[in-house]
Amino acid sequence: MKVYKYRSIDKETFERDFKTLSENCFFASGYINLNDPFDIYFNEQISPLIKILKTVFLNNNVSNFENEFKKTLDFKEKVGIYCLSKDFLNEQLWAYYASSYSGYCIEYDLSKLIDKNQNPDFEYQLDIDYEDNIPTINIEDIKNANSFIKKIYAIKKSTWKHEDELRLIFNNYGLKKFHSSAITGIYFGHRTEDKVKECFYDLFKNKDVKFYEIFPSNFKLDSRLINETKRKLSHDLGRFEFEILRSRENRWE
Repeated sequence: MKVYKYRSIDKETFERDFKTLSENCFFASGYINLNDPFDIYFNEQISPLIKILKTVFLNNNVSNFENEFKKTLDFKEKVGIYCLSKDFLNEQLWAYYASSYSGYCIEYDLSKLIDKNQNPDFEYQLDIDYEDNIPTINIEDIKNANSFIKKIYAIKKSTWKHEDELRLIFNNYGLKKFHSSAITGIYFGHRTEDKVKECFYDLFKNKDVKFYEIFPSNFKLDSRLINETKRKLSHDLGRFEFEILRSRENRWE
């Protein structure tokens, strides 16, 4: 599956992002840096229930549960969140996040971003649901980890529905690594300057990456291939003939 990240060419942002990409990294942000003030916004009905239980059961079990529940809620302060879209022809995203069609959009192979060999702290891949009611965590969600996580990290107001967002959750915010083959394409807006395009052609000159231009056509956005880079192979394997003699425990002769 392919997913997309729209980026600005604001000087400071571009220089930081370009350096990060050159190091095969991306930044999973803390939730306080997300641009939606109602992101990670929820009610919970567990704490009032705990207070009642503590008056009925005078033992440490309830207190231990209360402490663990609090730690789970406070965990949001540590998590890293990487927000992506499933759409590279999104007019609003090009306008908001890609410098009004002067920026660019990165195409990732999703399977490479969630590879725990690269980032052992990757935890969840979440499709965002768009609702206008505040999500409420109740006792049933305690029994269902997926529902619990979804209500905390994957519900946004319907005003953001146009983003068609997919979200990656990591145990800690900060820089994350990806395999050098994770980026499969770069899309440029129809206003992107040639010097920006040349920077990316040079950066990916020894990788398999396709470059596209996004342009308006018949009252909608369209794309066209404008360049392509290829890996330089150390050996031309096409010159040889191969025959599998035997295989054992994922080892081949």
